Amino acid sequence: MSLIFKNPTEMVQHTEDIKKVMDMGKSLPPNKIVGGLKSVTVMEGKENEFESLFRKLAAKVRDHDKKCYYYDLCKSEQPRTYLFMEQYENKNALQQHQKSDHGKYYFPKIRELLEKIDVSYFECAIRLKSIIFLSLMIGYVIYYYQSSLYLRYKAIPRSLS
Repeated sequence: MSLIFKNPTEMVQHTEDIKKVMDMGKSLPPNKIVGGLKSVTVMEGKENEFESLFRKLAAKVRDHDKKCYYYDLCKSEQPRTYLFMEQYENKNALQQHQKSDHGKYYFPKIRELLEKIDVSYFECAIRLKSIIFLSLMIGYVIYYYQSSLYLRYKAIPRSLS
């Protein structure tokens, strides 16, 4: 699903669409590892605020979402563009994360800074544990978005995640 906002006022009109994005993943199998990929374009001048909010959210996820295997942000060489990757033990863990207190606090703040978001949820064959699997995930993203988003991503330094 892709949402594009021409201005902040238009984004408010798409609140229901954003809720649908948050609720995606319901059709995933219940007992399989699930992952999510989000390619986002941040509003001009809001990159530092976006990265700061993500760092805070990621810290909360590490502290509270024990069934979250992977939660990271990569910054593209293209201005204002990021790739967000997440992986959970199962669909229930993903849905718990989507409804978490820290999510309720940070998700709206982060969404306010977005100009565009592309979201995909899927079943994972392998639990992410190392940079090798991260490379496989990025390869999938390049393949998946090749027609509209062929980008080379570089990882944000650990101090940002």
